[in-house]
Amino acid sequence: MNESQFKDARDEALTAVSKNEFTMDQLQKYAEQTLSGAVIELLQTNRLFGEVLIQIPRYYNTNLNGAMGFKWSETQLT
Repeated sequence: MNESQFKDARDEALTAVSKNEFTMDQLQKYAEQTLSGAVIELLQTNRLFGEVLIQIPRYYNTNLNGAMGFKWSETQLT
């Protein structure tokens, strides 16, 4: 999944939420599936980064504009 495909998937999900076609739980599952696919693709192209991303918990945040972000939660990168 390239950046353009990721953005399209994100926009599609946000549109579905705004039309009440997705609940937040469904959105979280959709985001997990999308990100899992992206991580698998990254594993195939750059194994080290893919291995790092596998270990980080994922949460979907509709307030962010970027494809991905990280934050510190106490002593853990999330």
